[in-house]
Amino acid sequence: MNARHLKRISANTAYMDNGDMLPISRRMLPQVKRTINLNRDRL
Repeated sequence: MNARHLKRISANTAYMDNGDMLPISRRMLPQVKRTINLNRDRL
C-alpha cells in the first residue's frame, strides 16, 4: 500500500484514491495507523 494514495481508513479497510479497498488485519491495524500518523508530514 502506498500511503500517498491513501484516502482514509475505516474499521479494517484502507480506501485508496483510485477506489480500491484493501483489507487490513486487526493485528496490523494499530501499526498501520501509527506509521501513517508518524509520517503524515512526508505524505
